[in-house]
Amino acid sequence: MLWQHDIGFSSGLLTVLFAFYIVGLTGSLLVCSVVSDRLGRKSVLLPALARSATRCV
Repeated sequence: MLWQHDIGFSSGLLTVLFAFYIVGLTGSLLVCSVVSDRLGRKSVLLPALARSATRCV
């Protein structure tokens, strides 16, 4: 409700945006889980943490 008022999105558009978010999140979790199973958890986690840290700066 707050986003609808502040940004001016309709409720239908917000529903579509959140649906795309869930689809993207599910896809990335499925891909990353397979990659981490093959390469190891540490070799996937460290670059992801480094990328997240640089994006925050």
